[in-house]
Amino acid sequence: MRIAIKNFTGGEISETLLARYDLAKYQNSMLHMENFFPNVHSNAVRRSGMRYVATIGEKAVLMPFIFSTEENQNFAILFTEKKIHVYTDKERIATNISSPYRIQDVYNLSYSQVGDVIYIAHKNYALHKLMRSGAYPYIWKIEEVNINQSVLAPNAPTCVWGESGGGTKPPKNYQLRYKIVAVDNKGVQSIGSAIGEVTGRYPTEWVVGDYVDITWSAVTGAEEYNIYRESAGYYGYIGTVKNNDVFSGTLESITYNEKVLPINKFIGTRTRTINSSGNTVTDITVSNGNNNAFYDSATQTLFIYVKETINRYTKKYDNKTHSYKEELSSTTYEYYWAIIYDVPSKIIGTYTNFMLGKKEKNAVSEYPHQQIGSILVSPNYVEGGLLSFRDNNYEPDISDTPQEDWFPFADNNNPSIVAFHQQRMVLAGTKNTPQAIYMSRTGDFENFRKSRPLQDDDPIEYNLASSSIDEIQWVASFKDLLIGTSGAEYKATGAEGSESPITAKGISITPQSFWGSSYLFPIVVGTSILHAERFSAKVRDLFYSLETDGYNGSDLTMLVPHLFDGYKIIQWAYQQSPDCILWCVRNDGVLLAMSYIKEQQIVAWSQHKTDGKVRSICRVSGETDTLFLVVERKINNKISFVLEVLENKFSQADSIENAFFVDSGIVLTSETPKQEWEYPAHLLGKEPVLLVDGSPLEKFERISTTQFKIPYPAKKIIIGLPYRSVLAPLPFNADLDVGSTLGLKRAYGECSIKMYRSVNGKYGTQLDNLFDFPFLPNKYGEAVKPFSGDLFFIPQSGQDENTTLYIVQDDPLPMQIMGLVVNIDFGQMG
Repeated sequence: MRIAIKNFTGGEISETLLARYDLAKYQNSMLHMENFFPNVHSNAVRRSGMRYVATIGEKAVLMPFIFSTEENQNFAILFTEKKIHVYTDKERIATNISSPYRIQDVYNLSYSQVGDVIYIAHKNYALHKLMRSGAYPYIWKIEEVNINQSVLAPNAPTCVWGESGGGTKPPKNYQLRYKIVAVDNKGVQSIGSAIGEVTGRYPTEWVVGDYVDITWSAVTGAEEYNIYRESAGYYGYIGTVKNNDVFSGTLESITYNEKVLPINKFIGTRTRTINSSGNTVTDITVSNGNNNAFYDSATQTLFIYVKETINRYTKKYDNKTHSYKEELSSTTYEYYWAIIYDVPSKIIGTYTNFMLGKKEKNAVSEYPHQQIGSILVSPNYVEGGLLSFRDNNYEPDISDTPQEDWFPFADNNNPSIVAFHQQRMVLAGTKNTPQAIYMSRTGDFENFRKSRPLQDDDPIEYNLASSSIDEIQWVASFKDLLIGTSGAEYKATGAEGSESPITAKGISITPQSFWGSSYLFPIVVGTSILHAERFSAKVRDLFYSLETDGYNGSDLTMLVPHLFDGYKIIQWAYQQSPDCILWCVRNDGVLLAMSYIKEQQIVAWSQHKTDGKVRSICRVSGETDTLFLVVERKINNKISFVLEVLENKFSQADSIENAFFVDSGIVLTSETPKQEWEYPAHLLGKEPVLLVDGSPLEKFERISTTQFKIPYPAKKIIIGLPYRSVLAPLPFNADLDVGSTLGLKRAYGECSIKMYRSVNGKYGTQLDNLFDFPFLPNKYGEAVKPFSGDLFFIPQSGQDENTTLYIVQDDPLPMQIMGLVVNIDFGQMG
């Protein structure tokens, strides 16, 4: 019987399904799929090798830092014992940054990134954040998040009642109360000040000319101040004062364009002449003096107070000379804050390149303020800067009220989960309230202060009510906010249902399934979410169903119990490009891969083994997704931990000299051919394999611990650890006219394999008795070129009811299989 095997999208399935050949997926599945995986075209592709990056020397766990699609903006963060290190796929750029985390806790970290900041949660630690700043290789710092941190609240304001006009007026017997809130340059508000009050008239009894003057001290870091007046027990907004309106205090510096400039002492003068023949203006002259000036040496810019003398001349007739003469008729003075450009460090001199700001009334103004041209300038006071606001009986808006402190994470009630949804930071699974979920103020992630009365953008607290203690394990932002607990999965929406915004006044949380989830963070893949069941031994998906307006899912590990029974997943990562693979680290160090393309109904598992144990992985984006791995290997008879990356897939544009199919491998190059090469230190004590100018080399000579020699000169060597790739179809069975083939002995006749850009490989019906595919170079002394086409072979198989065919590649070369055609001869039972 001639059988075609042309679809590998079932991946490896368990031997316990050998009798279930009636399953549709049986025909596309494999008995063994090691270091192969199916691609989107259903071909079986050998995985690329792992490229060596660095030797770590101690246990380490990976976390991604992904800022944009540009490769130089994305990094792998490596956690070791109370330290973090930062790597690209080629080098380390930062090391030994202090961290609070013990290595045994790092697998359980929950993290979520916003811009240059990664927020990190663990129930045994306060919430922290890892921040990047500056230019490459950047400044990296991890610090505790100060929830509700803001500028200080102003002191209680001084309030003075004022009125004008005479006549009979209502009595002044009502206490008017006010609060002031400071706001920084990011819009973050302080709590309200202490109450300032004054006796005046009830607001509905104010008459024309009544007012209250409110005065308070400036707060360091404040850009503006909101003023609130009590109304019906609440404090409602009545106005805003900008920081530039400070009118007195001990001046320390000014700020412009986010630069802080200290005080200098200089005088600026210039003269204007106005007469009948035209106006003339001299340049600004800077000299020593006692006026405040501010100098920026980086841009050679000077802010200085300028006194301008204006001399006006008029024509008068001279009877003696019988002619007109210009005579000084008046002299006035005007004062400006000016910006002078191109000022050298000596400062004193005359300048023509300047811009004048607003005219001042007198010569005692302490600082340039408001705008000079397009530049906004504000003062910084050591102390005592005063601001004021006049309340002309404005109507309080109680939809905008001062915020009050609320901190649910006190007494080590640390959150174990962090995520972001609808412009809020979501913290959940706290140490003392494992079923609680908290959401920050909208657009202000570190602010959990509440308003009174409650506003829509206020922070949120919700306790999941269930019949058991269901600790929250993960939170994911999707179409809705999805929540995984140890006993169930929930969706959280606004009061109006799916996709409506969640507010402090409206939130609805309903269960979607009751499988239970583990701590592994969920992974969004297209229109689905992948999550691990309670004990991290099964993988499920969740996807939105329009019919039920809820989330359904299925067990994606049902056909591969042999890969999970007795094991659990300790970490995973999804590599969307180039092949849509979920990589899973098993607790015994085996790396599993699930090819997952829901729209094509592809769910295919495979095993990926190496000379060592994979302990951690993460995916970092760029032009393609890069998979970083921490691998525990025995180097020179000692356990070592190595950082590696999965090399890019061998593409149709790559020459055979660039085929990277070794683990912990590196590339050695020389401009001229040579025989002696430096031996990689990280491969000491191992037996590496070599790809020399595109050809595998079986033997080479070790000259010393640091050098080796190859039999012939070459320009490029790829050296690393060998790994074996194995593909074995399930034993064929079917229900024929004469009955079932199940249990019949069978043997293989002539077979053919359809390859794509492959070189070398072996075949056979037993892994310990394999035969080489016939590959020869086009020309002696050259590397074999990648082959695409059919190869015919005859396996030397015996009669057995479970006979299968093994396709093996253990050379450092590519292999991609598009199909197999086998001839099977069936015998008798037993």
